[in-house]
This record gives sequence, C-alpha cells and structure tokens, in this order.
Amino acid sequence: MEQLVSKENLEKALKQIERNKRKAPGIDGMRVEELREYLSEHGEGIRQQLLSGTYEPQAVKRVEIPKDGGGLRLGRSQHQAVKETLKHVRDGKTWVVDMDLSKFFDRVNHDMLMARVARQVEDKGILRLVRRYLEAGVMIHGIVVETTVGTPQGDPLSPLLSNIILDDLDKELERRGHAFVRYADDFQAYVSSSRSGRRVMESLQKYVEGTLKLKVNQEKSSVRRIRKTTYLGFSFYKKPRGPISLRLASKTLQKVRRKFRELTTRRWSISIEDRIQRINQYLKGWIGYFYPADMKTRLERIMGWLRRRLRMCLWKQWKDPRTRLRKLRGLGVEDEEARKVAGSRKGYWALSLNQQIHKALDNQYWSDAGLIQLIPTYSKYCRV
Repeated sequence: MEQLVSKENLEKALKQIERNKRKAPGIDGMRVEELREYLSEHGEGIRQQLLSGTYEPQAVKRVEIPKDGGGLRLGRSQHQAVKETLKHVRDGKTWVVDMDLSKFFDRVNHDMLMARVARQVEDKGILRLVRRYLEAGVMIHGIVVETTVGTPQGDPLSPLLSNIILDDLDKELERRGHAFVRYADDFQAYVSSSRSGRRVMESLQKYVEGTLKLKVNQEKSSVRRIRKTTYLGFSFYKKPRGPISLRLASKTLQKVRRKFRELTTRRWSISIEDRIQRINQYLKGWIGYFYPADMKTRLERIMGWLRRRLRMCLWKQWKDPRTRLRKLRGLGVEDEEARKVAGSRKGYWALSLNQQIHKALDNQYWSDAGLIQLIPTYSKYCRV
C-alpha cells in the first residue's frame, strides 16, 4: 500500500488521467481539469485514509457500452487476439465454440474473486481496499444500488478483476490442450469438427457454471463454422486462392454507418469545419483498430457515402439560393447549370447526388477541407 500511494506513483497516475481529457465525470461530477487543484488541497488527507484503512470509496457510475449481438493472457491487445484466431483457423480448426458469459461483470462472486486476488497480493490494506470497491455499489440512472456480486463496470479496476477470475479458465483450457483465444470476457475455442465442438461446449459449460459460478447465455452461445462467426468486430472469409482472412463484420459496418449518420445529421447546427474535425477524430481511431481487415473496396464505398452526407450538410448550410449560386460559380460550375441547381426545389439528400454539386464538391474539395483520406491511411497502417 505504501508503494501504491507513494507521491511518485500518484503523480504518474494523475498525469495519465489528465491525458484523457474526454473522460466523463464520475458520481462526484468532477471533471478531469479540476482534479489537480482538488488533490493539491485534499490529496494528502485521502492518502492518509488509504494508509490507515479508513478510506471509503464512492459508488461507481456505471457506463454500459452496447455490445454487438493456445490462449491469450492479461495485457494482450485485440489485434493480437485476432491474429491468434487466424493462426488457429489456418491450422484447420475451422469450427468455433463461441461461449457468451451472461452479464459477466454482474455475476462474479465477491468471495471467490477476493480469494483469487489474495493468491498474489499479501498486503491486507490493498485487499481491504479492493473489497470496499467491490461493495461500494454502482450508480444507475442517478440511483445508488448496492452490490453483493459483480465487479464495478465502468471503473478501471473492472478489466483487471475480470482477467483475474478468468485466469482459471485460461489454465483449464490450456490443461485440456484446447486452441483458444480470450480477450477480457470474450473467448472462443477452435476445433476441427462440429462433433468436437459440441463436446467441448458441453464440458466447458459445466466448468464455467460449476467451478467459476458464472452463467452461460445459451441463446448467444453456439458451435458454428468460422465463416459464420465474428470476433471483436471482425469476420472471416476464404480467399479464392489464399488462406482464410479477416474482413469487417456486418455489424461493424452497420455501426460505422450509424456513427456517420450521427455526425452528419442536418439537425446538428455546427460548422462544416467542426463536423470534419469530429469525423476525422472518429475515423483515425476506427481505422487504427480495424486496419487488419481486408477492406479497401468497402472503404471506398463508405467514404463515397460519407462525402455524399457531407454534401447534403453543406447544401443545407448554403440555404439561400443566391448563396448557392455564388458558391457553385466559385467552384467552377457554369452559370446556366449553377442557376438550375441553386433554384431547385428537390430535397437535400436528392441534390447531394446531383451531377453539378458532385462536380463542385468532389473528392479533392473534401481533401482540401481537411477530411481524412481513408485509403492512404489504411495503406500506411498495412505497411507498418
């Protein structure tokens, strides 16, 4: 505990939090930029409470993230997990045992979890603090709910605790010699036939529910061929003259289109510059995660659709016919054609596909406006 609350360690932790300025406030409503000043006044008192064992954590503000309907251990990335999956299926294990742990974060038994933490942690102060965090409760829609089971989802402690409880699952799968991949509570085992898959599913369910005291969601668990499964947003396909490879799962494509609709809604009155900045921020993170997939053709379609959405937004922004005429002329559209389009009564979405508007607001226009070029970015990631 003395090492945990040393001033050097706390300063390092504070800087790490400050780098993530977009993080939402917790139950106390404190913003990241307010934290340093607060700790300069109250930090030593909190530190002494931690050392004396009198600190009482507040409930955790639950953040629920919507989920799309050899093994890997703590610290591995999603990319490494997907890479390991490809290795297994290319070795001929093309049947997937996909087991869904029903509401995993809500069902972990506290006593069982603390027993596993105590295997590695001897300091009673830290063990007491972890137990208090588990029992502090969660705030759901403004109401604090006590917790007797589960880990504090939304808290940075939660992923670590989930790996601790599922470490036993890793070791059991390794002991049985199964090919498997686990990332947090998402795990799959890989076998060579449907019959083997059903046998593995049955035995693993007995272990998970009997030994780990977790619940398997029967409706979301299945044994199926690799081409019919997804993992961490990726799906799999067989190239005509090549190995099984990655592509974007259909739900991933649906999700990115929903996000683009949010960012390009006509009801959102912000400048086109701010809109592009927000789109770029999302796209950089998105392509940085999904670049292992084969998706050049998909990206071209996605970006074409996005540029059309932006043309729609800009056309609404140029609401006055005189503004539209002036803008089109300035972008090289001939006067007669510009007048026809500027005076059109067609809707924004229909006109976003108009030949003259498309010519004026072409790919180069959006590139000059700062919109990220996804194909070159994708190619750069692929070369790394």
